[in-house]
Formats: sequence, structure tokens, C-alpha cells
Amino acid sequence: MAFQGTPSELTALAQFLSWIAATFRLPRAGKVSSSSASFQSVPSNSDSILKYSIVLQPLKDLKEEKNGTCWTPLFSSTIMAEGFPVPTYPDMFGLQVPLGAILELAEILYDVSMEDDKGEGAGLYFDGVLWKLYPTAYDADRNVVQWHLKKHSIDEIHSQALAPDHDGSPIWDRRVSLERLKTATAVLGYCNEVAIMLGTEERRQQYQRFRFTRAKIERPPLDA
Repeated sequence: MAFQGTPSELTALAQFLSWIAATFRLPRAGKVSSSSASFQSVPSNSDSILKYSIVLQPLKDLKEEKNGTCWTPLFSSTIMAEGFPVPTYPDMFGLQVPLGAILELAEILYDVSMEDDKGEGAGLYFDGVLWKLYPTAYDADRNVVQWHLKKHSIDEIHSQALAPDHDGSPIWDRRVSLERLKTATAVLGYCNEVAIMLGTEERRQQYQRFRFTRAKIERPPLDA
């Protein structure tokens, strides 16, 4: 293919073609695959003609690339293109998807509002035949809700009175109400592994905010 235009126009077009090449590939059956493409220049005999090629990298199982991607069961036999800019929210992990689409894909049947011992509202989550969907964080400044998708356990199938985080799952954020969900951005996913980089100002500048780990604090007895 041959194109004419300014350098900025040709750059944007090349990026768009790379995205198309990385996205529209034959997926692996029953798996979410990670797809990427490299952009390589090709020697040319003319200074006015730039030549390049788009080289597709082998598909990878997304579970090998990303940890804590609870949303992958909703997208069986799917290609996810990597290396392209997407909206990001500090401290939020996962896939930005409209809440209505998440509810439909997970076959959610109803919302559940639990009450505390005083009979007052103590949290909201969504339930279905196979999946339970509940909020784990809420950013009021940006109006973004972090969601976690969890498959039903045997205990939950036999009891509807259990909180979604009763078994040590990501902590349920009970502040999210139905009113807030009408306008909030939904991010589906949960990161259960992190990389910790300490000691340099450059590393600190990569993070706008810090969050405490949810790991259990162990205090073993003193040893000689």
C-alpha cells in the first residue's frame, strides 16, 4: 500500500494499521490471547519515499502476561491488542467496560443490598447463576468504581447470606450505591500481585498515590 501525506499524518496512519493488524487475528479457541505488532523500517533508495513493514508477534496466553485478570472468563476466544494507548486510572486495575455490558456478559440476574445488625444499608453487589460482581474501590474525585468478578463457590450457592468477600477475596467496598452507579466509570479487574520498586526518586515519581498492601501482617515469636 502507498500513501501520501505529512509526517504526522503518515505516523497516525501507520499506528492505525498496526492496531488493525494486531487486533484482527484468528484467536485461540477458548482463550484470551495477547497480540502485539512491531513496526520496522525498510531500506529505501529514495529520500522522498519511506518504507516500513508491520511484523506480527506470536500470540500469547493473556494469563501468562497479566496477573489478576478476573474479567478474562467473559471474553472467551478473544484477541486483546497490546502496546496501544488506552485510558488509565491510577490505583485501578483491569478493563474499562460499561457496567451494563458487564452485567449482561456475566449474566447477572439481580442486585443484592445487605443490611448490618442495625437494619441499615451496608453494601451493594450483583448476583447471577455463575458469577458475583461487587465493587472493591471507589474514587469519588474521578467517579470511578473498581469491580471484581468472582465465580460462585459451593458455600455461596447454598447460602445467600454470605458477603462476597467472606472467603478472603478482595475487600468489598460498601460505599457504592445504585445512585453512584448511574454516572460512574466501571473498571473490571483485580491485581493480586504487584512489583515493588524501592529506593529512588525516579521510581517514586511513577506513582501518584500509594496503597497499603492487603497481605496479612505476621508477627512471629522472637528467635535466637
